[in-house]
Amino acid sequence: MLIRPMTLCAALAVVASLAAINPAATRAQTVGSPPSRVILPASAIDVRYVDIDGDRRRDTVTITPGSGSVRITVVTATKLRATRTLAVSTDAPFYGTGRIDGARGAEILVDVNYYELRVLRWRKGRLVDEPVAQSSVYAGGRVVTRRAWAIRGDTTSWWNTYRLFTSRGVRYLDAASLYCGSCQATGVYDKVTIVRSRWKSKAWRKVKVIVHRKVSQKKAEAHYLNEFSGVKVTK
Repeated sequence: MLIRPMTLCAALAVVASLAAINPAATRAQTVGSPPSRVILPASAIDVRYVDIDGDRRRDTVTITPGSGSVRITVVTATKLRATRTLAVSTDAPFYGTGRIDGARGAEILVDVNYYELRVLRWRKGRLVDEPVAQSSVYAGGRVVTRRAWAIRGDTTSWWNTYRLFTSRGVRYLDAASLYCGSCQATGVYDKVTIVRSRWKSKAWRKVKVIVHRKVSQKKAEAHYLNEFSGVKVTK
């Protein structure tokens, strides 16, 4: 049981000795260094193999967390390479991959701050965002199109979820925003706002807004409280 503490102490001693030998090198690692130079344990770097560019061949997706950021790198089966670096404030920024839109290839979902996701897709050799129309808690409940997808919430305010489905060959997305109000006491959500979009011309296009009032907890759990439904998100 004493092996771990001894190993940790030894490692700290080595780091301290290196800093004493070359303090300038230490400052280079901690001040003004780009995310790509942050030294991380090998276990912190996550590698996935999934078709991102839509050619039905597995691509290599590397997730490299840094200090306040995460770098997403995709190398396709044909050796094309694209990288995005996003600012994050989460311990585990990689949310998963999934076939979100109607195009070939999977999207990459990044958890940037526990309450928002960035959804990245491959387009012309680059990783680009997929903005979505939603009844955003960050805009006073108004329907706006935002690059960040609101998600989760708490029991006293809002909860945001997404349902995907295909009808007559068209991909649809229902972005649901649930306002709790006094739901903890009554078991009834005051309001559920659903913003429906369709995938058209390589983007989500708003179709309509549906509002339900006084939604029971049972109905909410059945239809609106799964973070993602209608799509398999591989964590």
